[in-house]
Amino acid sequence: MVHGALAAGLAGLVGAAAQEPAPAGPVRRIALADFGGGPLVGDNSAALRAALAELARTGGGALVLAAGTHRFLSSSLGQGGIVLPSGVTLSGAGRERTILAITGDKVCNLFVATNAGRIAVEDLAIIGNNVAMAGATIYGSGSAIRWVLDAQATADVSDFALRRVHLENFRGPDWVAIENAAGFDTGREMRGIDIADVTFRSRPGNCVGTDNISLNAAVLCVNGHSGVIRDVNVSLFSGDARHIKSGVILYHAVLDAVLDRVTVANAGRDGISDDVGAYAIQIYDNVSRMQGITVRNPVLAAPRSAGIYVASAAGVSIVDPVVIGQTDRRDTNLPKAAIVFNGARQWSVEGGRLSGNWRDLHIVPHASGDAAAPAIVEGSVRGIRAEGGESGILIHHARGHAARGIAIRDCQWRTRGRTVLVDNIQDAQTAAANAGYVSDIAFQNCRFDAGAGARAIEIWGAPGLPAGNFVIEECILSGTNPLFALDVGGSLRIRKCDVRDLGTMPGMPAASLRNCARLDLSDATFRSPGQQGIGIDLGGSKGAVRGLQFFGASRTLPAGRDVSQLGRGRPAFACDTGQSIQNLERASGEPAAWRCLGGHRWGAG
Repeated sequence: MVHGALAAGLAGLVGAAAQEPAPAGPVRRIALADFGGGPLVGDNSAALRAALAELARTGGGALVLAAGTHRFLSSSLGQGGIVLPSGVTLSGAGRERTILAITGDKVCNLFVATNAGRIAVEDLAIIGNNVAMAGATIYGSGSAIRWVLDAQATADVSDFALRRVHLENFRGPDWVAIENAAGFDTGREMRGIDIADVTFRSRPGNCVGTDNISLNAAVLCVNGHSGVIRDVNVSLFSGDARHIKSGVILYHAVLDAVLDRVTVANAGRDGISDDVGAYAIQIYDNVSRMQGITVRNPVLAAPRSAGIYVASAAGVSIVDPVVIGQTDRRDTNLPKAAIVFNGARQWSVEGGRLSGNWRDLHIVPHASGDAAAPAIVEGSVRGIRAEGGESGILIHHARGHAARGIAIRDCQWRTRGRTVLVDNIQDAQTAAANAGYVSDIAFQNCRFDAGAGARAIEIWGAPGLPAGNFVIEECILSGTNPLFALDVGGSLRIRKCDVRDLGTMPGMPAASLRNCARLDLSDATFRSPGQQGIGIDLGGSKGAVRGLQFFGASRTLPAGRDVSQLGRGRPAFACDTGQSIQNLERASGEPAAWRCLGGHRWGAG
C-alpha cells in the first residue's frame, strides 16, 4: 500500500519506428531552464514545447528538468497536450524532487506522442488536475501520457519507457494510455514497453464511470483494440487505487506481456458501485488475439470486484498471486472473486495465497462449444493456499454451451462457507439439449475444509445433461455433508479420499452421491461423527463401489453390523460380495438392508 503525497512513480511512454536506427554518439542533453522554464514559472508549457522542438530538430536527446515544482496551465495544454517527438527522454532529479503539476480546471492531457518512438520519461512526478471529458467522449482526455499509433502511421513504433515515476490525481480513463489505433489491416505494431518502478495514488473524485460498467478508470492501460502491441514489461508498479477502478489494464491484441511485482491496494473501494468492474488487474480480449501474458508475484489488497480479472484471453499465466479482502458480491453483470477467468482459455495459476475474500476463484468457460465439440478450457490451478474466504471455488457453465478441461491440484482451501461448487444446473428456460455444462474437471491431492453447515465439494448436473468425467482423487474433504453430487450424467470417479462430516446437522450423510449414472467410488474413508451419523447416500446411482471404510456412523444394521451406506431402494451399482447397505428410506415391503450377492446383484440383508 502506498501512502503520502508522493509515493513513487508511473510515467512514460515509448515508441519509435522499428526501422529507425538509434542515434550514434553521445546523447545530447539540454536543460529546460535554457528555454525559460523552471519552478518559478507560472506556466511551463511554452518552454517545454520549445525545448522539445529543439531536440526534434537535432535528432533527439535528453531534456533535463531541475528539482522543484514545474506548473502547467490546463488551458495551455488542451487535449493535444505537449507533443513528444521521437528520440527524446524527459529526465528529472527524482520523483520526490522534480514535480510536474497541472493547474487550472480545463480538460487536458499533459504529454501526447503519436506515431513516435524511442521515448522515455524518468525520475519525476506528475500531478494531474482531476478533470476530464464527460460521458462517451471521455476517452482521449485527462491523461498524464498518451502514446498512440494511429491510422496515418507509416511504420511500426517501438521503445517507450516510464521509469521511477510517480502519478497522482488524474481523472481520465487511462492515466498512462498506450494505444494502437492503426487498424489490424495495416499490420502496424507497437512494441517494447518498459514500465519500471512506478508509483501512483488516487484522490477522491478521480474515477469516471462510478456507476457505468462500460467506462474504465485505470492508471495504466495497454490497448491493442485495433492493432498489435507486443513485448510489454511492467515491474515494481505500486500504489493506491481506492478512488479509481483499476491499476493495470491489458486490452485486446497484447502479446508477450509480463506484469511483475504489481502491487495495487483498494481498487475501487470508495465512490464506486458494486458490479461495474473495479479490478486491480484486468486482462481483457474480445478480438481473439491476446496471447502470452504472465503475471508474477502480484500483491492485491482489498480489491472491490476482483484482484485479477481475465476475460476471453488465451495463454495467461499467474504465478504466486496474493489477493486479500475482495468484497463485491453482486454478480448480476460480471463474475466476482479474488481471481476470475471469464471465457478465458489456456490459463494457469501456480502457487499463491488468497485470504478473506468474498469468493476466491470464479471460472466461467468460453461461450462457444456444444455437446458435439465442447470448448477446450485448458485451465490449471496448482499450489494455492486459501483461507478465510466466504466461499472458495465456483465453476459455472456458460449458458447454452459446453466446455471441458479444468484441473485443481495440490491446493489447500479453508473457507467460512462452501469450498467448491460446480454449477451445471440447467437454466429453467433452456431446453435440456441446449443447456450449458462443464465437463472434465479434476480435483487431485487437495484439502478442502468448508465451514460448519457447508459442503466441501458440491457438483450439480441436470437431468439430460452429459456433463461428466469428474475426478476427485486423494483429497481430504471436511464440512457438513462435505461431498455432494446430484444428477451427474457422465462419469464421476472418487478415489482414495477422506471425507469428514463435522456433525453439525444430525441425520446428514458424510457424502451424497445421488442419481450419478457412472459412479466409480473406491478406497475412500467416510467419517460421520454427528448424532445419527450416516456414511453415504447413493440413491439412484449406478456404477461400482469398492474398498470403503466408515467411522463413527451411529446407525447400525441388523445383527450389529456397521453402517456401510445409506441407499434408496435396491442398489444398482456393482459391489463386493457381502457388502451391506442400510435401506433407511425404503418402500413398502423392501428390506431394512441390502446385501451384495456379487456384481450388480443384491438381496435382502
